Amino acid sequence: MATLVGVTPRTIRYYLQKGLLSSPRFYGTATRYQRPALLRALSIRHMQRDEHLSLDAIKSRLAHMSAEEIETYATAKLTTGPAATALGVERPPMTVATFTETETPPRYASVKWDVVQLLPGLSLLVKSDGSPLVKKLAQQIYDHCVGATPSLANDR
Repeated sequence: MATLVGVTPRTIRYYLQKGLLSSPRFYGTATRYQRPALLRALSIRHMQRDEHLSLDAIKSRLAHMSAEEIETYATAKLTTGPAATALGVERPPMTVATFTETETPPRYASVKWDVVQLLPGLSLLVKSDGSPLVKKLAQQIYDHCVGATPSLANDR
C-alpha cells in the first residue's frame, strides 16, 4: 500500500500509530489492506501535500467524512498509475483538443519563427519566411556570437 500511496512503509506504520488508519485483520504474510484503507491513505497524503494540513487536522477532517466522501476526495486527482489501476478508476489523461472539419478554424494569423541559439540563455527569433537579407543578418549575428566567445559556444 505504501508504494501505491507514494510513501514509505514507515509512514504507513506512523499513520496507524496516530490513529489515522485502522490496522488490517492479521493473516500472517497474507495480511492485506482493503480498499477503504487505501482510499484513506491516499486522502491523508493529498491533504498533507496539497492542503498542508497537520495530521491532527487530517484526523479530525476524516472523522467527519463519509466513506463516499473519502473515496471521491481520494480519487478526484487520480488519472493513471498504480493507485488508479488498483482502485479501478483509471482515466485517460486529458488531451489537447483538435479541430475537425466541421469546426471553425482560428481566425488569428499564425506566424512561424526559427529560434537561433546564440549563447546559453540568449536566443534570436527569425521569422521562418524572412527575406534573404534577414536570414543573412541572422547568420552574421550567429557567427559573431560564436566567434567572439569560442569557449561559451562549446558549452551549448
